Amino acid sequence: MNKEKLKKVRDLLGFSNQSLGKELGFVHTNSQCKQVDNLISGSSGIKGVLVIALECLARRQRKLNEFNEILNS
Repeated sequence: MNKEKLKKVRDLLGFSNQSLGKELGFVHTNSQCKQVDNLISGSSGIKGVLVIALECLARRQRKLNEFNEILNS
């Protein structure tokens, strides 16, 4: 997954950077929200475990097909 796909998945799931960080279990103070900001900007690499977590969030929202379309585009 690259940063463009991450942005699309975040938007599909209806999250801001801070709310996505909270859902992923990151500490969600303003300074700690930099983790998601860094992923979105490409400053940090997107690891496989993050993709799996995003897939789980998509499944919970019944948006797995849309998630897979983004992932495979």
